[in-house]
Amino acid sequence: VGRGKRVSVIIDTDIGDDIDDTWALVMALKSKEVSIELITTCWGDTVLRSKILARLLHVAGRMDIPIGIGIPTKHEKTNHQASWVEDYDLSQYTGTILEDGIQAMANVINSSDQITLIAIGPMTNIAALLIKDPSIASKVTLVSMIGSIYKGYNGALQPMVEYNVKMDISAAQKVLSADWISIRLAPLDTAGMIQLTGAKFSKIKKQMDDPLVQSLLNNFLIWAQSRKWIQSDQGLDDLPATSMLFDCEAIYLALPRNHSTLLEIASLPILVDDQGYTIVSENGRKMECAIGWKNLKGFTQLLVERLCTPPLANL
Repeated sequence: VGRGKRVSVIIDTDIGDDIDDTWALVMALKSKEVSIELITTCWGDTVLRSKILARLLHVAGRMDIPIGIGIPTKHEKTNHQASWVEDYDLSQYTGTILEDGIQAMANVINSSDQITLIAIGPMTNIAALLIKDPSIASKVTLVSMIGSIYKGYNGALQPMVEYNVKMDISAAQKVLSADWISIRLAPLDTAGMIQLTGAKFSKIKKQMDDPLVQSLLNNFLIWAQSRKWIQSDQGLDDLPATSMLFDCEAIYLALPRNHSTLLEIASLPILVDDQGYTIVSENGRKMECAIGWKNLKGFTQLLVERLCTPPLANL
């Protein structure tokens, strides 16, 4: 894809658990190289997730983007952003809300020339899509924040079972062995190192005139209070840094640019084993894996610049 072209994307997200999905969605909404054709919600209470997403798109002035409600699952975790949508009803979203998110994905893919699917949650929806239409993978480039190849959480020097795999191991096995045009992975090795601190985080906090960034920061505050990072009477100034922004790397890997300027990318045969490890195996499927940072500061700078760009009108 040349620099002047835009990439059509579908984003599949479990917005509402970890806050990084919200950061990633705002990054995508502020990326003019990306044309978001559909956003689907996955895992747990997908209707509640769709409400959070709808309100975020409402604030962004992007109710042209359809929302697809994904497959609900049993889920023990608290939705840490639920209070942000206590008074918001899906009927306030004047855009399209599709009850069958899997069919919605299939329809967008089948009516597109080229599409990139950005998966930033457990793979339940995408496995269901492949069951519905096994041939669909050959029309799609898959980009995902998933797995742990050489390093685990918090820079641990051994791989771990990463959350998006662990929640639905069989779905991850199905998806990461399918016949996509190509797969780009943002594993914990690199995605687990993205955090905004100091002046970079301060710059985001100063975007007072941008309603989308203000909504992002409100969600971060609600999330941090719900997670007991800070007390309920404390504010953003009591947060010295963001949490780890894993999913933002998947958005970056979907952009039409040379990703190897910032990342060390290796083509590796990856297999998801029955414990949920993403292992390098001769029986695995070849995929482009971001295994190390060449310039993490360059990435966080790009992320801040992106988040601080003026709101994009409907493109």
